[in-house]
Amino acid sequence: MSFQTWSHRWKAIASLPATSILLTGCLLSPVEAQLPLLLDLNQQTQSLLNSNSEDKIVSGCIWLNGRCIFQIAAQKSLLPGRKQEIQQNLNNISR
Repeated sequence: MSFQTWSHRWKAIASLPATSILLTGCLLSPVEAQLPLLLDLNQQTQSLLNSNSEDKIVSGCIWLNGRCIFQIAAQKSLLPGRKQEIQQNLNNISR
């Protein structure tokens, strides 16, 4: 092979890392801006796990004629009152 052929090959091989770094930077930057950082995600998860048990959202059945007709969700401390009010309204309507 001639010197020019080897020269072209070495230039191509030498430019591969620079090209791959450039393409990686161009392709990943827009995507990275849309994804939360793992540190932020970890902090959010910890705050959810450490939240007060009374603030957690729980669900409960609304019963009519011995059947669960639908479920409602509310904070743990507010659910019994909501269930009782809805249950009473349904009982009044079904009479």
